[in-house]
Amino acid sequence: MTILKAENIKTSEVKYMNGLNGCRILYVEDNEVNQYLAQQILKPWNVHIEFAENGKEAVSRLKEKDFDIVLMDIQMPIMGGIEATKIIRNDNALKSDIPIIGFTADIMTGTRIAAMKAGMNEIVMKPFDRDELYKIITILLEKQVTGQ
Repeated sequence: MTILKAENIKTSEVKYMNGLNGCRILYVEDNEVNQYLAQQILKPWNVHIEFAENGKEAVSRLKEKDFDIVLMDIQMPIMGGIEATKIIRNDNALKSDIPIIGFTADIMTGTRIAAMKAGMNEIVMKPFDRDELYKIITILLEKQVTGQ
């Protein structure tokens, strides 16, 4: 698993193709204010966003619908992002290789390590930078398509 670091990504290295036009995103976040802010940030990218309020709901949604990427808060009530990621990665009924980006305000290294061990592709610190997130999503989706 490659850990992407936005500071090492040059915009010229990213093939934007048609941007994220039509990308189906499952955003897993328990905080309504954060959901609203995320929607305002992601909306101009012409993506389809659905929200789940916790990891348990996210797993259910992934069984019902096809998404291109999951943006997952790490710390949530009922089921956190790390536990949900472990379930997604180990459930053959799900698209277990779907890119998952974890979001956290926790600066502890242990949280990042646990999230990566669970199978998250990248961790982004809250509050996140819109351009950084765009680059990371684009790179992960491109890798998904090319199999790299």
